Amino acid sequence: MEWLDKLDRDHDDLRVALNWLLEGGEAEAATRFGYSLYVFWWIRGYHTEGRLWAEAVLAREPNLSPISRAKALFVQGAMAMAGGDHPAAEMCYAESHALFVTAGDPLGGARPGLGLGLLAMSRADAGRAVPYLRESAKAASRAKDHFWAALSLSALGMVALGQGDHDAARAALAEGLSLSQRAGDRFSRYIALYNLSVLAQAEGDDDGAVTLYKEGLVFSRDAGDRANVAYCMEGLAALSLKRGGADRAARLLGAAQRLREGAGAAVYTYRPDRPLREHTVTTARQRLTESGFEEAWARGHAMDVERAVEYALEEAGASTV
Repeated sequence: MEWLDKLDRDHDDLRVALNWLLEGGEAEAATRFGYSLYVFWWIRGYHTEGRLWAEAVLAREPNLSPISRAKALFVQGAMAMAGGDHPAAEMCYAESHALFVTAGDPLGGARPGLGLGLLAMSRADAGRAVPYLRESAKAASRAKDHFWAALSLSALGMVALGQGDHDAARAALAEGLSLSQRAGDRFSRYIALYNLSVLAQAEGDDDGAVTLYKEGLVFSRDAGDRANVAYCMEGLAALSLKRGGADRAARLLGAAQRLREGAGAAVYTYRPDRPLREHTVTTARQRLTESGFEEAWARGHAMDVERAVEYALEEAGASTV
């Protein structure tokens, strides 16, 4: 958390340094620099900026070394996926993965491999997703990189859930959560918590889902990951609606929409679940009437992030409207 905050405070200086390297023809150094920053860009919502940086590096220096090109393409792909441009993300990830594999860097390849697996998962293409995700988990585990192993296992858990195999989903997600705790990493931890929340929700364990969503919400808030705060709020909105809290659900949806807009995360990046969100919106509209829904939505949308989180934690899953 300290480093994320420090990088945010020094972001203007980092931008100057990156531009200085690019203008001075130091594309290899600029690539190493940007590759070290991409997790910060991802968590704090600088997706457009990260993508523009990667595109600038690739455009200015067509003769990058294979590994540097692989790194820049990976960052471009990750930022494109975060912004919802899946076709561009897939092209970048595919070339990056091939370059890492050819260079004999399995851990490097685990990163775009995870991205390719997530994109396949978003299309419900388990046959394509699973091999990439297993390869990524295996390479990361061998390198004792618990961060990437945890992310890959969480994704494998969600593929299993999508196929209706709750036991396999639970096992993979629990292992991913354990690895994230071992690494002391909140990012992979709150992703595992979010996915465990979805599993609990699918199994009808509403109380367990609320508890997990709230825990993931706090971690996401502390990390400054507004996109994941929004995802947790939308999960809580669905549970509130199920328990009769249509007004509360609409407010949470409005607050989540503002957060996603601010984070530049128009789509889900690792757990596509649009049907649930759309069902929650449609049902809340029906229960409240159009004007009632719009009023509640607007109240939620007017909340800043701290007030929105406070509201979500106050009575998450309450049964009153």
